[in-house]
Order: sequence, then structure tokens, then C-alpha cells
Amino acid sequence: MKLFCEIMVADILPGVRALLSRELSSTYNLNQSQISEKLGVTQPAISQYKKELRGQSVKALEKNKVVMDEIRNFARKIGSSTTKNGQSYDMFCALCEKVRKEKVMMAINKDLTPEILECNLYLK
Repeated sequence: MKLFCEIMVADILPGVRALLSRELSSTYNLNQSQISEKLGVTQPAISQYKKELRGQSVKALEKNKVVMDEIRNFARKIGSSTTKNGQSYDMFCALCEKVRKEKVMMAINKDLTPEILECNLYLK
């Protein structure tokens, strides 16, 4: 059985990064190098997000208004440079919690059972 965090990292996080990079590029006019620095990934990764070679969960994430609002808020904080290093981790964790509460994973992977969402170990 896969743990929630394993699924999150493998399936959801690339989609979140793809949406964040799109938002940072279109709204805040950041280039790929600037985005990669802010997200802590390589510039080629940002290029792959842009070409939709990574982040196949984008469509499922885009369908959820609550999650998209959180992603836009995250991008706003990153894009306006009001975010300090440690805050990015907190924002990713908050976003992870929203994804879980909104059951976005169930839309992405039909083989998952609702029990995967019941682990409360890391929820605040």
C-alpha cells in the first residue's frame, strides 16, 4: 500500500509545481531561471513543466477552486518576494492538506481507496 505522502510527491507535487511555474511566468513575468530558484528545482524541470512533460495532475488540480486559490496565493507570495525560505515549506504543507481535504487524489488515481486520506499523523 502506498502512503499518502508517496502519492503526493509522485503524482500531485509535479502538478503543483507546473501550475506555480505557469502562474509565476504569466502573472509575475519571471523567467525559467528565476522560477527554478524560487521553487528550488532546476531550470530544465521548469522547462518540462512548461512543455507539460511533467505534472500530469494539472487538469485535476485546475478543476478544484479551493486548491487553485491556494496555488495562486502561494504564487503571489513567491512572486512578490514576501516569502522567506522556511515559509515555502509551510505553504507546500498547507497545500498538501488542502489537496487531501478536497480529495483531489481520488480524481487523479481511481484505484485509491478513501482510507488513504484518513491518516492524520501530519495534519495540524
